[in-house]
Amino acid sequence: MEQKIKNLIIFLAIIFLSPQTFAKNCVIDTTQSSAEFVATGKPAMIKISGKSTKLEGAIDFKKNQDLGTIQIDLNTFDTEMETRNEHMKEKYLEVNKANNKMAIFKLEKLGTQDFQGKLTLHGVEKNITGQSVTKSSETDCEATADFSLKLSEYNIEIPSYLGVTVAEDVVVKVSIKGKIL
Repeated sequence: MEQKIKNLIIFLAIIFLSPQTFAKNCVIDTTQSSAEFVATGKPAMIKISGKSTKLEGAIDFKKNQDLGTIQIDLNTFDTEMETRNEHMKEKYLEVNKANNKMAIFKLEKLGTQDFQGKLTLHGVEKNITGQSVTKSSETDCEATADFSLKLSEYNIEIPSYLGVTVAEDVVVKVSIKGKIL
């Protein structure tokens, strides 16, 4: 009799629980995801931006905390100017040093329009908060996260070249598209 009750409970659980309950792990599609930054120069009319499409990782939407980790290869950021790319990577981000090759974004808590997490950049880990938007279906997922960071908090020298200095605050946007597995 006990086995019949167990089987009935399992059967009812399968019928009444949606497929979304079982799988909400969003694996990043590296061809459709990106990380971008915008740094305002001094004078303020100058904007310097860079973009990388080399993101890897996954987000587990069924959790409330410790949702996942995204790694961004800093050597793949492109500012659309070769000399600026070289200065950014070699002098400021120092990607040739072992601890500076990747930025690691840990998503710890996700609200309806905000998030909390940690960013490891230039060998320094700091708490971050920002705005977020997430969408998911049974097969696809999307998420964006926008936040600001201060270069000095990550021991990154403030970039300056030919009289143009970048402001300390940098705006970052991470955009993820992926598949639910």
